[in-house]
Amino acid sequence: MTILDLSNNKITHFSDGIFLHLENLQILYIQNNEILPIPGMFRGLFNIKWLHVDVFSICCAKPQSINVVKCVAPQNELSSCDQLINVPILNVGIWYIALLATFGNIVAFISSFTTFQKTTISYFTFCRNLSVADFLMGLYLYIIAIMNLVYIGNYGLNDYAWRHSGLCKFAGILATTSSEASTLFVLLITIDRVISIKYPFFQRQRGFTLGLTLLSWVVAIFISVAPILLEEVPFFADFYSKSPICISLPLSVRRQTGWQYSMVIFVGFNFIIFLAIAVGQIVILTEVMKSSRVCHSSNVRHREVALAKSVVSVVLTDLLCWIPIGIIGMLTFYGIDVSQDAYAWIIVLVLPVNSALNPMLYTLSTIVRERRRSKFERNLEDHFEVCQTNYKACHEEVNHKQRG
Repeated sequence: MTILDLSNNKITHFSDGIFLHLENLQILYIQNNEILPIPGMFRGLFNIKWLHVDVFSICCAKPQSINVVKCVAPQNELSSCDQLINVPILNVGIWYIALLATFGNIVAFISSFTTFQKTTISYFTFCRNLSVADFLMGLYLYIIAIMNLVYIGNYGLNDYAWRHSGLCKFAGILATTSSEASTLFVLLITIDRVISIKYPFFQRQRGFTLGLTLLSWVVAIFISVAPILLEEVPFFADFYSKSPICISLPLSVRRQTGWQYSMVIFVGFNFIIFLAIAVGQIVILTEVMKSSRVCHSSNVRHREVALAKSVVSVVLTDLLCWIPIGIIGMLTFYGIDVSQDAYAWIIVLVLPVNSALNPMLYTLSTIVRERRRSKFERNLEDHFEVCQTNYKACHEEVNHKQRG
């Protein structure tokens, strides 16, 4: 026998030594089964030339043939038989992004408690929760980076076990919750800024602020947990297990279960929120420019320049994060595939970049401005006291001379 077709037979495993008497077999078809790869599963296939399989991980158990074995399988965008993340730069970069996302957000969260004023309590409430959301992304990146080290040199044979593990599902929930909560809190921060500029005397109630915060977390957690709660439904089957990095993004032409849900959330919902953020930032900049025409002071111009830089930074980082995902998502929707390298870079670096930059764009930059303003106000007070003291001394000297 030189050709054997075992496809579409619902096979789950091969018994050890099942191919020992098929030394002449050259072509083997085993697609559309549920076979888990194990070492030595193809033992005995000494003359095999072609191996047609469902998943790349089965190729990692290919036989020791005297020929060059060509294993035909769907390409994996991220992983190889040796590594979970098969891009050398990303293997290192993921650690730095995780460090920035965790350490930066911890510093921003702690620092905000020593800086906020009563007039900015809603702003700093949203900023603190933004820090928590982005911190979750850092934890997710650490999970992926650590598991990449655990499976280094032998990932292919452990691919199924990792993707269907509870830790992988937990990592997927963390990443989805973080990305959606972060997006919602950036939107709330933008709305809060617009209200502060257009209606400076409008008092935001603490209860209303806490209500919006709770609602944002509920929405983000519901979006991430819904596929797990409904995993018995075929539409959501193995939702977080379709990717080795445990997050289901619609960035491949291969249709996985729940891809419509991912398309609606990561492309449609997030794109609408980004447009609202961009409009809000433009409104902020326009209002500040209007005020500068009325008050031609250096302080106002300095504030305008600082705010313009903040607006550009916010819009650019959102562009860098969500526009590539939206564009590639729409391309794959129409059947246009992207390169494996582009997929890997977007998944590992582009998606978490906001989590690393948000502390600097929002909380930390505001803390620096608040402290500078406080220092400036203290200097003014000291200067006023000196002037007042000198004035009193001079006034007493004049009175003394007049009496003399």
